[in-house]
Amino acid sequence: RLFSYSTLLTTLPTDPVAKLALYEFLLEGALLGRDMAGGGVGISIKDDYCLMGTSVDVHTSKPCCLQTLVPAFVASLLDWRQRLTRHPSLGASPGAAACSGSSKTPCGGTLASIHGTKAQQPISANPQTR
Repeated sequence: RLFSYSTLLTTLPTDPVAKLALYEFLLEGALLGRDMAGGGVGISIKDDYCLMGTSVDVHTSKPCCLQTLVPAFVASLLDWRQRLTRHPSLGASPGAAACSGSSKTPCGGTLASIHGTKAQQPISANPQTR
């Protein structure tokens, strides 16, 4: 498997109510991958970040699969970053349209890819094939 992933948030809310609201918002969007280009979202409490990712089985997929998947994933990623800049749990006002520069706003990082691991963890320094 080839995993594509990028950060949505570099810091999670500390307030339990805000954290719950954020998690509900993300889980609703990740339901069956519908709003995340077929991918999903993951939270690292330990490392304090939120990640969006998707994957493709490179052994059984046609080469054009990546041509379709990657642009859709990047478009979805950018859309989710904008949604999160406006989300009240991150301190944004309901009408806010742009990133405030807060450490709790979406990260402006780049798309990264790794090979899958047996545990299918979001980030791994040990790429392996199945």
